[in-house]
Amino acid sequence: GGTDTASYAAATSAVTVDLNITTAQDTQGAGRDKLLNIDNLIGSLFSDTLYGDGNANVLDGGGNIDIMDGRGGSDTYYVTAGDLVTDTGTTGTDVVYAGVDYALGSGIENLVLTGTTAINGRGNVLNNTLIGNSSGNILNGVDSATPGTGTDTLRGLAGNDTYFVNSTTDVVDETFSGSAGVDLVISSVNFTLATNVENLRLVGSATSGTGNTLVNTLIGNSGNNTLNGGDGNDILTDLLGGDDTLIGGAGADSLKAGAGNDVLIGGTSATASDSSADSLAGGTGNDTYNVTDTTDVVNEALSTLNLSDLVNSTVTYALNDLTSVGVDNLTLVGSGNINGTGNSL
Repeated sequence: GGTDTASYAAATSAVTVDLNITTAQDTQGAGRDKLLNIDNLIGSLFSDTLYGDGNANVLDGGGNIDIMDGRGGSDTYYVTAGDLVTDTGTTGTDVVYAGVDYALGSGIENLVLTGTTAINGRGNVLNNTLIGNSSGNILNGVDSATPGTGTDTLRGLAGNDTYFVNSTTDVVDETFSGSAGVDLVISSVNFTLATNVENLRLVGSATSGTGNTLVNTLIGNSGNNTLNGGDGNDILTDLLGGDDTLIGGAGADSLKAGAGNDVLIGGTSATASDSSADSLAGGTGNDTYNVTDTTDVVNEALSTLNLSDLVNSTVTYALNDLTSVGVDNLTLVGSGNINGTGNSL
C-alpha cells in the first residue's frame, strides 16, 4: 500500500529509469537498481530519461533538460526549461506543472503554470485545460494557426491575461477566486466574452464579437464584422475595412468604424430608447448612424464626405456642422413628435 518514490537526486550523472522493467536495470548514472512497486520518479541534476508504467505516475525530471514519458494512467509531470514530455499511453488524463513557458507535448491534456513569473502556456490538438498563475499569462489552447475542433478550458487567475481562442467550444474562465486584472481574448472564431474578461480582438475568419456587463474594448478584423458591446461603457473599433455593424448596447459607448459601408447603433437596437451619450464615428464608406438619444454625437468629418451617409433618429436631432458636417441625410423614425434639422450641405 501507499505511494512509493524512487529519487535519483543524488546521482552523479544522468540516469535512465523505466518503471516497466521489474528486473535489475542499468540506470547509467546510479548503478544497477531493481525497482518493484514504485509509483513515482525524481531525476537528477543532469539530463535524465524517465519512463512510467501503466499506472498513475508522478515524474519529476529534477534539473537540466529531461525526457519523460508516463505511458498509461493519469500521470503528473513537473518540468523545468527544455524538458520534453510525451505520453504514449492511451488511457488516463495527464497534467504538466511548469514554472516556465511551456507547450504541451503529444498525449498530454492539461497544463498548470506555477510560480509568480509572467509565463505562457500552449496546448495541443487534444481537449486541454490550461491554468495560469498569479501573473499575466498568455494561454493558447491549440498549437495550430487554423481554428481547431477541440474543447479547451483556459483559466488565467490573477494578472492581465491573454487568451488565444481557436474553437467555438473553447471556454475562457476568469471566475475562480483571485481572478483579477484586465484580460484579452484573441479569437479566430465568433466569440462572446465570459464574466470577468474585458477585451476581445477578432482575427482570422471570425466575424462576430460580443461583450458582457464590464467596460469592454472590442476590435474587429478586415471581414464584415458584427460587434455588440452589451452593457457597460464600451469601445468598439473596426478600422480594417469590411461592411460592419457596431452595436454599443446599454451604457455610454464609443463606436468607430473604418472603410466600408457601416451601421453604427449606440444603444441596444436601432430604435430602442437609450439615455446614455454615445459617440458614433464613421469612416470613408456609406455609413448609417442610428441615434436614440439627444446626447448621441455623430462624428463624420468633411474629409470623408461621400454624400451617402445617413442618420436614423428616434429623437429630435440636428446634423451638426462641426461633428457631422459630412452627413447629408437625416430620417426621423418612430411615432413620436420629433424634429429634424439639417446642416450646411
